[in-house]
Amino acid sequence: MTHQLTVTKSGHNINLAFMECFTSCVLTYLNINGKDYRRVLLDYWNLSYQYKTLLSGKDARQLPLEFLYGIKLKFFKGDVESLRRCVQDGSSAICLGAASKLRYFPREYLGMESSGFQHSILIYGWNEEHLEYLVTDPMVDAVVNISPKEIVHACEVRAGRQELHYFILEESNSPFEEPDLESCLAYCSYRNLSFYKNRGGSKTEPLASVPDQSQEQRKSAWREWFSNRHGGYRSLEIFEEDLVKSQEWAPPRRADWVSRNTMTISSIKRIRAMVWNAYRESASLEESQYHEGQRQIDSILAMWNAVSLHLLKYKSGQIVIPAISKQLEKLKHAELQFLEWLHLAAGKGEYHGPEHG
Repeated sequence: MTHQLTVTKSGHNINLAFMECFTSCVLTYLNINGKDYRRVLLDYWNLSYQYKTLLSGKDARQLPLEFLYGIKLKFFKGDVESLRRCVQDGSSAICLGAASKLRYFPREYLGMESSGFQHSILIYGWNEEHLEYLVTDPMVDAVVNISPKEIVHACEVRAGRQELHYFILEESNSPFEEPDLESCLAYCSYRNLSFYKNRGGSKTEPLASVPDQSQEQRKSAWREWFSNRHGGYRSLEIFEEDLVKSQEWAPPRRADWVSRNTMTISSIKRIRAMVWNAYRESASLEESQYHEGQRQIDSILAMWNAVSLHLLKYKSGQIVIPAISKQLEKLKHAELQFLEWLHLAAGKGEYHGPEHG
């Protein structure tokens, strides 16, 4: 069975923020299929530190697509033939690769690839006439046809191996009833707080005090814990450790580290504001709660601004590490306080849903 969709640039592509290519593909897929992608934003307050870079988003293991939409996101190590069969059978795939090897990708947007980050594209159909994949790249608003040979060139894990890594988005075959808004608010506000405070910041192993979990739940929890072991407020602590170490780095390395993180801090601020707006538009907040939430988010964004400005001063040679450390400590407590408040105000302090959904 050949499965094709028509995508328009303005109508379907969702560019979430800089360095958010994977989740932008997920949101674009949801939008293509007529689902309310904005519910993902209720669950999207996060922080991680990867390749010595602060990031705002969650990875594939941490997106609650099954709870929100009944959609499973399955990872595959395959090849171009296995990928083609999945797409021809009607599935969409998010393929990981190198943006620099995609012919349409603007060269001026390639700054992060050298740091180790992969790019993501959404393959949403197959053109039987031309034997090409139908691809959309929401980060640069490109909708293109790409041949299997080009996919291998851009996405093979190792040159000459033709091994591809991709995720298949699989909708449930059985009837699925989306959770009501109240359940979403409770579930997502709890997870935001949990990732930031417990799983993200904890150095202890998961499930140490929950001996009656099933084997599959244990495996899922271990995968989630491992993927986020440097997440949450722990990210700020590791970032600060590198900040201190950076005094011994060669100037070009230090300058590159500062530039990279000031760019991603811009994305963090944007995502923070989008998450708050999602709650503000969805939850039945009282006027006093609205003003309190806005006050807290404004303060958090101002702290991120201060960190970014201090980093730029550091790049120019000024001694500002104590000032940055002070801001990071304030920021850690302010974000934790906001997430606790949000769970009480919007989630009513409740939690409904599977522990590792």
